[in-house]
Amino acid sequence: MAAETLHIFLAENDQDDHLLFEDALKEVSQAASLTVACDGQELMALLREKTALPPSFIFLDLNI
Repeated sequence: MAAETLHIFLAENDQDDHLLFEDALKEVSQAASLTVACDGQELMALLREKTALPPSFIFLDLNI
């Protein structure tokens, strides 16, 4: 049985935190794709795109 790919969206404006999240995700799951937005407006634009796969999870930096 093949593992289902997780589609994870991250809204994060700090490059170091983005890289830390990406490294942690690689440690946890090889079957995950990460889409990063630098702010909430960019995240909303990504979510509105018809071609984008719907996210399995959305992580938000509440201090943006």
